This record gives sequence, C-alpha cells and structure tokens, in this order.
Amino acid sequence: MPDAPVGTLLLPTSGPWTKLGEAADYVRAVKPEQIVQIHELMLSDLGQHSVANLLGENGLTGIALRRPAPGTALQL
Repeated sequence: MPDAPVGTLLLPTSGPWTKLGEAADYVRAVKPEQIVQIHELMLSDLGQHSVANLLGENGLTGIALRRPAPGTALQL
C-alpha cells in the first residue's frame, strides 16, 4: 500500500492476471482521487464498458475512472 495519498491510480484492467474483484478491493484500500485505466486494449467495447461500470464512480469503487483514447497524453 502507498505511504502517501494517491491522486491518480494507474489501474491495469485487462490481462491473464486481472481479477476485477481484487482490483476493486485495491482501489477501495488506496482511495485515489481518480483511476486511469491502463493495459485495457485487449478488451472489446463491451468489455471496456463493463469494466467502467464495475470499477468506476457508479460501481464498486465510487471513484471516477478515466479511459483515455489510445495515443492520448495525460497531464497528471
């Protein structure tokens, strides 16, 4: 667990190691201001929306989840 408050958590949401329940538990424990979805390109559009619904503001974490378009730069 981080020793300091987390403003932005970069959260992997796709891959053979990913378990969304564990991801939600981790997000709730860290309590970041926002989540940025990473390692998500293997997900279909339906998978992308499902992850956003499960892990985002109206889902299990209650925290805003950002999904930038591929190639988009973010200033954090």
